[in-house]
Amino acid sequence: MDYKLTMGYYDFRSKPVSFFVEDLKELNKKVREVLGNGNYHSGVSIQHMGELFTVMFSQIEGTKGSPNYKQYLGVGAKIVGTRTMHGSVYHKLNAYEIRVWGGGAAGPSLYAETIICEHDEPLPEMIAKEIYTAIDDFTRGVVQCSHCGTKIKKEEVAGRYFAGVYCTECWEGKYKAIEARETYN
Repeated sequence: MDYKLTMGYYDFRSKPVSFFVEDLKELNKKVREVLGNGNYHSGVSIQHMGELFTVMFSQIEGTKGSPNYKQYLGVGAKIVGTRTMHGSVYHKLNAYEIRVWGGGAAGPSLYAETIICEHDEPLPEMIAKEIYTAIDDFTRGVVQCSHCGTKIKKEEVAGRYFAGVYCTECWEGKYKAIEARETYN
């Protein structure tokens, strides 16, 4: 069973990152205490202009100098915090993967980023603005091609593959054939 905490963008923006990681885990525990063991998934939805957007935060475990730390620095994680890079070799890795879907989790992926930031502070302004732009564009009928990044109108989406949406050039050039081979098993 899924349940979501729904909040406006500005409430979402004001919460510390720890809320999305630790506080939701605690909420899951309390739900299990009341409803019994089961497969419960908590999450957050942002409500913006009458639309709901599903948000997922995943913490990436590791310490400074660990393979996870090096991997996420190597793939272009956005480092957005002054304290994050200081401390000993055992400084905890404050790395998170953030994903946002339009129209719920079955909708298109609107934002996906790996960031390294402060755990006890709200999302950095740069990341919050990127998320806002993605959800605002969606409410105005615009999505971004999941391959090339071109902004296109929703009605001009040439095809979908899982949560990805594609412009005509990317769909015809690559993803149409990939999707045709998919068994969805």
